[in-house]
Amino acid sequence: MMLYVKDETTFWGLSLSNASIYSHVFALAAILCLIGFLRSKPD
Repeated sequence: MMLYVKDETTFWGLSLSNASIYSHVFALAAILCLIGFLRSKPD
């Protein structure tokens, strides 16, 4: 995962701060998807 992010940031020429922001957004989206999945799952 880290290698992928590193390659992406190198490809787009983004700064490390931007890469950090994107990684946080990706993590937040993953958490929201997980919460939605758990909520939709019948107990």
